[in-house]
Amino acid sequence: MSRYHIGFIMEQALGHVTHTKNLRANIAAHPEIDAHWGLVQFEMSGLATRIPGYGNWTLRAGVRARRAVNHIARNTAL
Repeated sequence: MSRYHIGFIMEQALGHVTHTKNLRANIAAHPEIDAHWGLVQFEMSGLATRIPGYGNWTLRAGVRARRAVNHIARNTAL
């Protein structure tokens, strides 16, 4: 049986948390899928709270999503 390495980048804001939990539970039922998860957190803390423009969710989520993709790509071939 073939195995599929699939990366999921999921926002963790509002209803996306529930969607992520449901997706993870359903993916776990498919042994042919090796899921690699990048969870993009909504919260800000530390220095990030002082960077102008970084409070914008679209910008912040984009930067964090790109970091998650890079992290997964460094650790596995998708």
